[in-house]
Amino acid sequence: MQANAAVLYEVSKPLVIEDVEVLEPGAHEVRVRWAANGVCHSDLHVMLIDLFMDGKYQLKELVSRRLPLSELNHAVDLMKQGEVKRSVIVYE
Repeated sequence: MQANAAVLYEVSKPLVIEDVEVLEPGAHEVRVRWAANGVCHSDLHVMLIDLFMDGKYQLKELVSRRLPLSELNHAVDLMKQGEVKRSVIVYE
């Protein structure tokens, strides 16, 4: 059986949309029918960080506040209170 997949072969390269072979279920496995899917966050993070490092993706507009690691608890409190949406913890 064939299915479409977005495949990340290497960092700094775009996702490749291609047909992939879906193997037959093995012992104690079942095949399920999916209605929707998405990109794995770990793959997405690798792609976004790479785009940011290349200057192709601006994260600064998305960050509400930058805080040092020593203020991690304060950053969590601010997010819980709804005062910021996204904080960046800076390791210095």
